[in-house]
This record gives sequence, structure tokens and C-alpha cells, in this order.
Amino acid sequence: MKNWDKDIQELESYFLKAAIPTQPIKLNKYSTIKDCDLFIKSHLATVKANNGNQTYLSYLNQLQELKDFLK
Repeated sequence: MKNWDKDIQELESYFLKAAIPTQPIKLNKYSTIKDCDLFIKSHLATVKANNGNQTYLSYLNQLQELKDFLK
């Protein structure tokens, strides 16, 4: 099982410095994030608690997608 420590660290560093939107954003065709701050906190907590578990890879992918969206 591959761990995601490096990915998690990069995401945490990015979100600490990034301007987080206060308005809902449409991340993609299927996902609207109503509370970005809560989304980031809950998804980071989930990936940390389940580091490397493929079942939770979508949480990591969504955080990366949000990071790309905000850049």
C-alpha cells in the first residue's frame, strides 16, 4: 500500500497559503462545493486517517482537483 504523505503535505501547504473561496464553487460537471473550508478540512482529515487506502483515494483526488481549480 502506497502512502500519501508527500501528497498530503503538499496539499496542506498549498491550502494554508491559498485564498479559499467563501462562495460555492462548481468544481466539475458533477461536484459543487458549498463550503470550501469545511470541504478541505474534512477531506484532509479523511485522507490522513486512511493514508494509502485505495478506498479513500477519491478524497485525495478531489483535494488535488480543488487545488488545480484554485490555481
